[in-house]
Order: sequence, then structure tokens, then C-alpha cells
Amino acid sequence: MAGIDFAAEITEAGFRARQTAHWLGGRSVVALFRLMTSTSISKIAVAKASGVALPAMTEALAFGGIGLSAGARAYMAYQEHEIEEDRLVESYRREIAASLGKSPRSVTTDDLEQAAQVNPVIEEAMIKNDRTRNNHMFSWVASTLLVGAAMMFGGIALLGSFGLAGGGLLFAAIASNIVATQVVKKVLGGIGEKVLGIDGPTVHDKIHDLKLTQQRGHAISQEQVLGVFIQASPDLAMAIEGRFGKPFDALEMGDKIKALASLNDTYHLADITADINAKRIAVGELAYLAVGQHSGVPRLDGKPASLYRQMSESASHAWSKGIEQTRETFLQAKEKASHLKDAYHEGGIKQAWSSLHTDSAPEQAPLLNDSSSAPDSWVGRENARRTASSELLNTL
Repeated sequence: MAGIDFAAEITEAGFRARQTAHWLGGRSVVALFRLMTSTSISKIAVAKASGVALPAMTEALAFGGIGLSAGARAYMAYQEHEIEEDRLVESYRREIAASLGKSPRSVTTDDLEQAAQVNPVIEEAMIKNDRTRNNHMFSWVASTLLVGAAMMFGGIALLGSFGLAGGGLLFAAIASNIVATQVVKKVLGGIGEKVLGIDGPTVHDKIHDLKLTQQRGHAISQEQVLGVFIQASPDLAMAIEGRFGKPFDALEMGDKIKALASLNDTYHLADITADINAKRIAVGELAYLAVGQHSGVPRLDGKPASLYRQMSESASHAWSKGIEQTRETFLQAKEKASHLKDAYHEGGIKQAWSSLHTDSAPEQAPLLNDSSSAPDSWVGRENARRTASSELLNTL
């Protein structure tokens, strides 16, 4: 077990302290505006129930409280976005500095944006952060305004009909406001995550988890490193799922070991994992290696940085072969399905079945022992099988 990285832990604690302080401050402001709104609504409810006229200022305070609460929620979402952006800068400070040729201390959010233009992992993380901010802003503002309007135009009459007064009425107004806002926000936020495509982990999320694992003194496994490569490559994920019938994370340990053994030489999993655990390279370098790049940060053991450039080029080449093979086998499967369809229309099921067996049988997928051709073999053959089966079923 490696030692705890206290400097990294202190940095992470700083970000969490900022988030906590921001959350407490924002919640306090929202609570104040909510109290103002609920107090005004309770007064209006009592007045309407008793037929007593109220000054126009009371309704103005109610609407003002709703608007201010929505504004405070939007500002909280903006601040959360800024904190997460600063955390992204810290996560890849050395890598960004090396790629841009500047001092790590001088790296800013502008440099983060520049790095995102050439690195898909950083770009994906920034896009998710931006969309999360937008989703939180919309869901919080919309839920606050919707519930506030409902309280003003329907809740007042409902509360007044219960005959509540004083503290009981005020408590009912506050409680119903809080619960309704949370429910509506959760529904709208969940829909927004699905629509914006931010309901799942990114490559950065996987890398950040590995950073936390390492800085707390735990070793990183090859399985975790492969998980980053899989998250960065839909083709590799599809190949593994096609071969085993499940995503990598859902595989039994025996199948995971087979996958690791087959992919180790292609993606240098053992070397990368050993070097990360020995801290010869940083976990953040995975953001570049996983997409066939190299940041330029020198290795701590003095070996040339080109070693990892070669590794990233090897992985990139494997993915390119996989994509090329996938396209080729899709075309072959489509042509074969067309022949089956013609045979079916000419002679029915019997003719189609005969045509299926007279064609040359497809080569079976390897049992995970040819690491140099595994990615393209899995992708191509599995998709050929799936496409041909699907077309035949549609035909019949």
C-alpha cells in the first residue's frame, strides 16, 4: 500500500470546504427568501379567509420572495460550476502546463479551455460541467417559480380552507413550499440529465475516482485502468460486450481476467498501472493516453517520454483498426442479409435456410488469446452476427 498523499488530500479538502461554505451560504439566503414568501402567503391566506383587505405590499413581498429565491438558486448553480472548473484545472495542471509549455502555477481556466480543444477527455468533462450548470439553473429556477405560482394562486385558498392560523399556517406554507420545490426540481433535473446526456460517468469521472484512490494510499488495479480506456472508447466497450454479452463492469472476475490478458499487450495495462502506482507518471496522464495522446510531462524515472507516446499510438492504432473493421463487416453483413432476403422471396424459408448454410461460415471469434487482433475481431464479428441475425428476423 502506498503512502497517503497529504498535499493532494489537503487540496481536495479545500474544494470540499468551498462547496460546503457555498452550499450553506446559498441555502441560508434561499431560506430567508422562502420565509419572506411563506410569511406573505400565510398572511394573504388568513386575510382572504376572514375577508380582510391587505396592503398591496404583502403580495409584492410574496412575488419578490419567489423571484429572489429563483435568482439565488441560479447563482448557486453558477458557483458550483466555477468550483468544479477550478477542480478540473487542478486535476490536469501538470499535464496542461506541459502540453502548453508553461509553468504549472500559471495554468488558468483559459488554459483549460485551450487544452479541451485538443483533448477529448477534458473537453467532455467541461461540456458535462457546463450542461450540469444549465440543468441545475433551469430545474431550480423553474421549480421555484412553478411552486411559488401554485402557492400564490392555489395554495393560498387551500391553506385557508383548513382554518389554520398563526404559526401552524406559517409552518404549513413553508413545509409545502420546500417539499413541492424539491419534488418538482428532482423530476425536471432528471429529465434534463437524460436530454442533455449527463446522466452517466465521463472518462474524467473515472480518472478522478482513481486519483482519490491513489491519494488515500491505495493501489490502482489494471482493471481500473482498463475501465478508463473502455470509457474513452465506445468501440472497445462494444467489442467487450459483444464478446461476453455484458459490459466490462458487469463481467464475472474470470471474464475480466480474460479481457485483461488479451488487451494487456495492446494497451500496455500492466506497465501503465505499475508506473502509476510507483508514481512515475500521474493518474492525470490517463486523460491523454486513453485517447492516443501524450501530455509531454516527463517520467520521474528519467525514461524518455516517447515511451508513452508509443503506447498511446499503439492504442490509437488498435482503435482505428477496430473502426475500419467494423465498417467493413457491417457492409458484408448487409450484403449477406440482402441475399437471404432475396432467397426468401424466391423460395420461402426453406430457400433462405439453404442459402444461409451454403454461404461460407464466418470465422469464430477468438477466445481472448490474440491481443494484437482482439479489438477489431470482436467488433467486426459480433456486429456481423448481430446485423445478419437482425436482418433475417425482419425478413422472416
